[in-house]
Amino acid sequence: MSLGCLRSGHSHEDIDQHFGRLSQWLNRWKVLQTPDDTVACIRAFLDQAKFFEKDRYVVALNRTRDWKGFHTASVPVAVQGIAGPGAPHYFLLQRRATSGLSSDEIDCSYWKNAAEHPDDVLLRTKRWLHHEEYNFQMLFYPKEVALQLLPLGIPAGLAENKPLAQDLIDHVKKYIPLLRNPIFKLESCADWLEGWVQGTLPDLPLLDVSALKGPEQKLAIVKSYTTRAKVRIVHRAAASAWMQGVPWSEALEIATKALRTADGTPRKLVFAKRGKGKGRGKGSGKAKG
Repeated sequence: MSLGCLRSGHSHEDIDQHFGRLSQWLNRWKVLQTPDDTVACIRAFLDQAKFFEKDRYVVALNRTRDWKGFHTASVPVAVQGIAGPGAPHYFLLQRRATSGLSSDEIDCSYWKNAAEHPDDVLLRTKRWLHHEEYNFQMLFYPKEVALQLLPLGIPAGLAENKPLAQDLIDHVKKYIPLLRNPIFKLESCADWLEGWVQGTLPDLPLLDVSALKGPEQKLAIVKSYTTRAKVRIVHRAAASAWMQGVPWSEALEIATKALRTADGTPRKLVFAKRGKGKGRGKGSGKAKG
């Protein structure tokens, strides 16, 4: 599993443009009375998906299981010292067996007494996704700790909601009658806010991500490794163009078109390293069809 704050080869200008378009879209809606209205609005904005982003969902999360307490009890790892200049923006959780690292290359100081196992989980970081080298790797989750955790299943309890401040409750209650005024006709908004401050909103079932699209989505999860590999190829090609000065959105569009055949099927590719590039990264790749 990998987590990146932004995709490879990005520029903040391109990301700002994306949210700028979303802001313009939201401004076109005169009234959004409830969270469900907001979900529907953003979902409509994302309807036109690209081929590598076809599974996108907008959901409102109002409750979660107590995952923090669940893991803190068994995996009390606190990763610190990753802020400031040169801080990593890309985090990878990887099995020891697939990392290709020797024990000497892994920081095991937190779990000094844990027995080494191929299924140990490592945390690896690098500053940006397109960089070649990881600058840090530590033993994050030993297999023997996982075996102790597995019999516990999943958290039985829900995470506690933070209590509403009394001044906020008083403020909302003050304006609820105004929202019901025939001049505004915001009954749905008033009903939702009233239920929110009184704690009487109906409990929604917890989100089951694998059930968002039923069997079709579950099949997509099974194929996720293949899909991820295709996305990585497109992003590597786009990042190579971006490091030569091409804007990210344009580079991604060029890579997407170049890496597909005339009938729309993905082109078979081989990447050849060319050493250090002259752009903003350590290296670049060349795609051969």
